[in-house]
Amino acid sequence: MKFPAKLLSSPVLIILPVLSAFWLIISFRSEGGTDFADSLIHYRIAMQAFQQPELFLDLWGKPLFTILCAPFAQLGYDGAKLFNFLLIILTAWFGYKAAIQLNIRYAYLFPVFLMFFPVYAVTMISSLTEILFALVLMVAVFLFLRKNFIWSAVVISLIPFARTEGYGILAAFAFILLLNRQFRSLPFLLTGTLLFSLAGWNYHHDFFWVFTKIPYSSANTIYGTGELLFYWKESGQIIGTPLKYLILAGSVFILYNIFRAFRTDRLQFTPSLNEMMLVWMLFFGYILFQSVIWYKGIMAVLGSHRFISSVAPLGALIALRGFNDLIRLLEFKKWLALPVAAVVLFYVIQRPFMLYQFPIELDQKGKVLKETAEWLKNSVYKDRKVFYSDPFWFHFLGINPYDKTKSEELVPAKIGFEQYIPNGSILLWDAHFSANEGQLPESRITGSPHFNLLKSVYPVQAFKVLGDKDYAIHILEKIVPASSEEFKGTLLNTANYFKTSSGNLKPVLFADFNGEIAPPQLPLVEIINEPYKDNAVVLNPANPYLLVAEGKLATLPFSGNRLIYHCLNLESENFDPGKDNFLLIINVSRNDEMIYFAETNLKDLLKPAQGFYDVFAANTFPVGLQSGDDLKMFFYYPGANGISVNYQFCAISIN
Repeated sequence: MKFPAKLLSSPVLIILPVLSAFWLIISFRSEGGTDFADSLIHYRIAMQAFQQPELFLDLWGKPLFTILCAPFAQLGYDGAKLFNFLLIILTAWFGYKAAIQLNIRYAYLFPVFLMFFPVYAVTMISSLTEILFALVLMVAVFLFLRKNFIWSAVVISLIPFARTEGYGILAAFAFILLLNRQFRSLPFLLTGTLLFSLAGWNYHHDFFWVFTKIPYSSANTIYGTGELLFYWKESGQIIGTPLKYLILAGSVFILYNIFRAFRTDRLQFTPSLNEMMLVWMLFFGYILFQSVIWYKGIMAVLGSHRFISSVAPLGALIALRGFNDLIRLLEFKKWLALPVAAVVLFYVIQRPFMLYQFPIELDQKGKVLKETAEWLKNSVYKDRKVFYSDPFWFHFLGINPYDKTKSEELVPAKIGFEQYIPNGSILLWDAHFSANEGQLPESRITGSPHFNLLKSVYPVQAFKVLGDKDYAIHILEKIVPASSEEFKGTLLNTANYFKTSSGNLKPVLFADFNGEIAPPQLPLVEIINEPYKDNAVVLNPANPYLLVAEGKLATLPFSGNRLIYHCLNLESENFDPGKDNFLLIINVSRNDEMIYFAETNLKDLLKPAQGFYDVFAANTFPVGLQSGDDLKMFFYYPGANGISVNYQFCAISIN
């Protein structure tokens, strides 16, 4: 079999397809990935963008990535990973072309140095945006080296919409263009910003939305800060020892070439100088930038190895320069050059497999989440609506994250969190996303009367997550905090203990009775309000409200998460449970702005029967309220037929 002459003369046409096929197989055999949660969110946004076009303008999702990935995302998560692999192949090709422009003899080895760059290798198996960022950067560098300055400026103008850090790269390109006296190219650096500003102007009603809607602000309170030298100390894991030494060698050769060029053309911007500025300075400048923002805790980022994959093609070019010039130094002894080249390439290729496991399995957290999802899918709760924080859930449960009838992502929960989750729904709490991004501490749900704990899952081997918390998952069912029957039972038990009738309990409810205190298994309750004692109020369309409490919170005996009991005596002969509602409404405002609103429908407790009967209900107040907040609590009956309500008393738990 004869190979085409072009293949034999261009080894890259063999190397690139072989490596691409190799890594693509590994990608599809990998169940996990680096920063899997972020990868799933980017895929989720791209998948849904055709149904919700505003997602094309989502700055967290990165508009350029979403636009290009969306067609592939319709094929599922593997489709999104395939999209990234097409970008990787293009990056390798343009890197090879850039190496030719830099007169690197072994340019055809660029795909090897790129695809076995450890952090890039592990990031390839994802739908993360660093891969697109790296491609845009590599194409722009290639065009610049070919002296296509205007097109280089147009391409690099898109980079902030692949990752926000691209604004720094954009500024660096402006500086390099200025030094090269390419003044006509400078306005084209605004191309991407102008295009996306115009695209989102009508939707956001703000021409500058690409700046004002940037989602990174104060999350350093969640993510914290790190060491300034974090990336340097982690360079063995990020770059790998072989490439690290080659990058060092490449840096020496680049600086030497500049020194040699300046001796002959002192004032000219030679290819060597542009190589240093476009490749060397951008590579190390980007790492410095990431180091500073992690050290300072700005831009709401967590120090992550994967960020460096954004400039891995530049690192691969520097390493290839080191390899190229090192082998050229040894060419006078050909018997030595070939073995050295083979050994270096062996260690470069081997290193990612020494640092990471391929195919990539689920990490400990992913395994626990998958196991828990399987339990839920096979439980009696499988058809319930779920609320979650970790994006792993929609992936493992196989649900459409945008179908609000099946699932909802939890919003940061401070005030009124318990009220917006319907009774019977399932809450999936995890120690990472729920406790940090969701601002929902474990104690808020495990000790809440609003939730019934169904199952807790802990990893076989404990591990810490963000916030130095032990990882755990809790599956909870949303319930009515204290049902009518439970409270009625409490009343009857106490009445029996004190040998008195429930009607006579009001003045002595769960308190000292002839020097005797209720036993500890019976809650102590204090009566705090009797606004309509022994006085029935008729609620009808002309008078649908029954006020229970109103005023500044500091003047009312409600605080924190204390349980509020309501005892009513009703006559509702004409009540129609199919049409009528009986609502307990709580409204809290702060500085004339409503901050909390909750309504509980008590219609299931009412019955169209003759005569008066007792109704017992309960509610809690959310944490986060302040003493100066204005509170109003009332019953509301919007039915056409009147009902008579004798509000007996309001009480709070005191133990």
